[in-house]
Amino acid sequence: MSKTYSLRTIRVATDFSDYADRAALRGARLAALHGVPGELVHVLDGPGVRRVRALLPVIATLEKNLGEAAEKALAASVEQVEAATGQALTPKLMEGNVMDAMLKGADAGTLVVVGGQGEHAWQDKMLGTTAERIVRQNTAPTLAVHRVPEGDYQRVLVPVDLSRASAPALRMAAAIAPGAHISLLFAYTPIPAAFGSYPVITEHDLSRAKGELDARTTAALEKLRDECGLSADQVDIISAHDYPARMILDRIKRDNADLVVMGKHGDNRVAEWLIGSVTARVLSHADCDVLVVPGSD
Repeated sequence: MSKTYSLRTIRVATDFSDYADRAALRGARLAALHGVPGELVHVLDGPGVRRVRALLPVIATLEKNLGEAAEKALAASVEQVEAATGQALTPKLMEGNVMDAMLKGADAGTLVVVGGQGEHAWQDKMLGTTAERIVRQNTAPTLAVHRVPEGDYQRVLVPVDLSRASAPALRMAAAIAPGAHISLLFAYTPIPAAFGSYPVITEHDLSRAKGELDARTTAALEKLRDECGLSADQVDIISAHDYPARMILDRIKRDNADLVVMGKHGDNRVAEWLIGSVTARVLSHADCDVLVVPGSD
């Protein structure tokens, strides 16, 4: 990814649920803010399934009615979004697999926007949300929307691990929310001082090790901030000896953050599937929007 992120288009998925409506509103707001086109996409069942169903006249009629109803619902959603935001999204009705339809042609300049929870919430909990499944496979940025949009993003958290996925996440945060204040987070896994009654390290040495680690980490985070062209006024640096997912979720509540931006590791299909336990937990438990950004090649 380049030094500055260039957003070219926004693609919003809808199943006409409440969370999808939130995603459509957020997608429209972002399209207006960045002056880029946006589309609202609903995906019907795949052609193969429809051919089988067409063998029965009653089912064929149902399928036809379903398509017509989806077109009307899509048009109504576009109208509602434009009335609320002043931004028109282009309606797009597709057939096929939801993943394939949403990800086809998506590149680094495409922001894919989905509801944090879909129409079938119970099934999502059992199988993983649509948002999580799209994040796993998407090589473009993916925004999972949880909250009803009430304006532009103001308080953004960017958890990093100082890998090569960190800089793209921070640059994306600055680009997608240009007026927001950013908190750059880093969590150290707590160092065990003892196993049961058996000491591992003295309190003095533990304190000294933490101090040295804090100093090195702060310097590395400041370097990351500077390399991304951001200032201390724009970005707070926060580090703590805590477990990453717990720190992020606690910080969301403490700061009332409205967006978390996380880097995604992986350059191959296996890594794309294994998005990481921290990212998966934040996607599942955060009550604010979560944006996942692929790392640099």
